[in-house]
Amino acid sequence: VIIDEPQSVDNTPKAKEAIATLNPLCVLRYSATHREKINLLYRLTPVDAYQMGLVKQIAVSSNQVAGGFNQAYVRLLSVSNDKGFKARVELDVKGKTGAVTRKAMTVKPGDDLFLLSGGRELYEGYTVTGIDCTPDFEHIEFGNTQEVNLGKAIGDVDENIVKKAQIRRTIETHLDKELRYLDKGIKVLSLFFIDKVDKYRHEDGTPGIYATMFEECYQELIAKPKYALLRERFTTDVSKVHNGYFSQDKKGRLKDTKGDTQADDDTYNTIMRDKEWLLSFECPLRFIFSHSALREGWDNPNVFQVCTLIEQKSTFTCRQKVGRGLRLCVNQDGERIEDKNINVLHVMANESFSEFASTLQKEIEDETGVKFGVLQLSLFSGMVYEARRDVEKQVTTEQAQAVVEALTTAGVIDEAGQVAAAIKPREIELPKALEPVKEVVQEIVEKAQPVAVESLAGTTYTETVVEEHTVTHEEATELLEHFEQKGYITSTGKVKDTMKNALKNGTLDLPKKYEAARERFEQIIANADRKPPVRDASRDVVVRLNKQVMLSPEFLELWSKIKQKTAYRVSIDTEQLVKNCVKAFQEMPHIPKTRLVSQTADIHIQQSGISHMEREMRTMEIANDYQALPDIITAISDETLLTPATVNRILVESGR
Repeated sequence: VIIDEPQSVDNTPKAKEAIATLNPLCVLRYSATHREKINLLYRLTPVDAYQMGLVKQIAVSSNQVAGGFNQAYVRLLSVSNDKGFKARVELDVKGKTGAVTRKAMTVKPGDDLFLLSGGRELYEGYTVTGIDCTPDFEHIEFGNTQEVNLGKAIGDVDENIVKKAQIRRTIETHLDKELRYLDKGIKVLSLFFIDKVDKYRHEDGTPGIYATMFEECYQELIAKPKYALLRERFTTDVSKVHNGYFSQDKKGRLKDTKGDTQADDDTYNTIMRDKEWLLSFECPLRFIFSHSALREGWDNPNVFQVCTLIEQKSTFTCRQKVGRGLRLCVNQDGERIEDKNINVLHVMANESFSEFASTLQKEIEDETGVKFGVLQLSLFSGMVYEARRDVEKQVTTEQAQAVVEALTTAGVIDEAGQVAAAIKPREIELPKALEPVKEVVQEIVEKAQPVAVESLAGTTYTETVVEEHTVTHEEATELLEHFEQKGYITSTGKVKDTMKNALKNGTLDLPKKYEAARERFEQIIANADRKPPVRDASRDVVVRLNKQVMLSPEFLELWSKIKQKTAYRVSIDTEQLVKNCVKAFQEMPHIPKTRLVSQTADIHIQQSGISHMEREMRTMEIANDYQALPDIITAISDETLLTPATVNRILVESGR
């Protein structure tokens, strides 16, 4: 009996009893998320699938507000009454350098956000007076009568601005891919997950706010000259390019569901019936809206964009976000496309890349047991390597006869076994099969003895034997114990700096029996602990060395003067400082308004962990009316140690 997704099939006593009545010789159970593991035979982890190119690469487009620090911002992330009431909130906190960053922290009744924010005056009066954990009514209260509901924020920009930016970015990415993949016969699909059905379609069938936003953004983008080919190829009726799959009640009204109800099954079946039709260019539908996370088993290979228009408090996981579009895409003939440059899934998220990557990593660890950045038994157990060892053997009579015949035929020795005078011992060559006994023959010749079967047979020689060896589970355990005893790893397998330094210096202490495969073992260990650098690839520049300048007399003279370490003492002229500051203020670039920053990054899944590499950034200004502004003179005075009078003079004289 072969069972696909057993967690949905044999998950009850009756189901198990029914399967047992088939009297199977064996039962094979296939799943990525087993609830019950019975005699595990083979495991392909998400990391393995990613690195082997069996699924799409992942890129995340982050949409977050930047620079909006001039209001008292508070977002309620979670509440709890476990061992006392507490809440997890996000604030704008001033660091030691004066820079303001958005951070999450835990607060309890009586906590003062003014102190927690690093003394930012905007938070004066924001003392936590109440935390309510009532389901569906979770919120936090402050002493100034302000309240914040779960998943909501005060002092933030309109969330619909961010949602519209996500929709626009999804459509733009979708259209760009259609231009590239159209001639390859690949239909591009985009999937939107929404928090409430009513936001896409009302009960009376009229479009909701998300549908309206979508049509506005689509019509604006498709009108661009570069998408002229798409306007010719696809329908111009915007209402036909998008649709929603939602559950209905008995009266046919659309409703919100949790993803595991009978109504969800009906929706799931509808999508499954349309699965192949969606892949055809004849189907005008290219953008799909859905409410629930969709059951396992539904995924469409040609979903290239996933956009999550949901609240941050949602239980919708990162793995669910990417899981519906990871399968490799197909063309119009149903042929699987394995080109990595084509198979890229874009996730339009309302969180940062680092948050998405760390959350995805934690979910994979929790659900599959894979540990990132840790030496595990599975890395070594079952590993096959070639081991070389020296074996002492005796020359057999057959080998001795073969040597004599070969040397006689080559004219090296005569019938009596005497070596020709012109032949030197080290010049004697033998057939490849007799190479192991070559040194024995050379020793006999050097002693001026005849080369005969009698003198050769029975002599000993050393042969290097190459054997294929598989590391057993017990040997892998011994190896990790060896590393722990040497202080290379912790008891949990976490790599220490001592191992990193040993790898770097080539001094890693390996058990003697693994010396022949040292390079292989060092590579496995290095890969397990290596995290690729996180950087913005769009800002990379190529710097080329100008050797003519480096070797010029002028440069060498300059280098001889500045290469020494120098200590400087500076005397500050206050009047000159004020003039310089005024000049710098006048020339200082205009301070931008609050911006919506949209960035795209590739997600890398490796044994060392999940990381990202940024490669694109776009910004859009957001109009904001501030109710209060900070005391800028006091703030600058505190950070620069100048008197308020001097700060005021600089600001006034600068005209800014």
